[in-house]
Amino acid sequence: MNFDASSSPNPSDALQFLFDPIREQFQQQSSSVLPITQRLLILEARFNLRMENTNGRSLDDTPLSTDFTLWENVQKGRPEELARSITQSVRRLFSLLSHGERSMEDVLEDQSNLSNDVWACLNVHRSHGNYFMKLAEV
Repeated sequence: MNFDASSSPNPSDALQFLFDPIREQFQQQSSSVLPITQRLLILEARFNLRMENTNGRSLDDTPLSTDFTLWENVQKGRPEELARSITQSVRRLFSLLSHGERSMEDVLEDQSNLSNDVWACLNVHRSHGNYFMKLAEV
């Protein structure tokens, strides 16, 4: 990770993309520490993926995603319901692509994000492997 010290007097500014999502999790009200812990583990997995994908290049300062929709759906739903939702989302995306309202890069990014989210969810709770196997079969 490269950081240009002349661009900011505070070196921690280079890590704001990581600090802001963590701070956001602690600002949300929760009756239990478990949901916060699980979300922090997902953020950790997303950070690790970002680090692995930089290959020595500079990290971009885009904040880590704090969208936990997939994790929340895994916690409360059946694989069949989530598969339907993902299929509808992909169909919508391809419809927008066919009408020129989205690009192929958008499709690739969306699928990459879904793949990363599945990996992050498995990182939090390995026992969800069976859930995702059922999801893939549907």
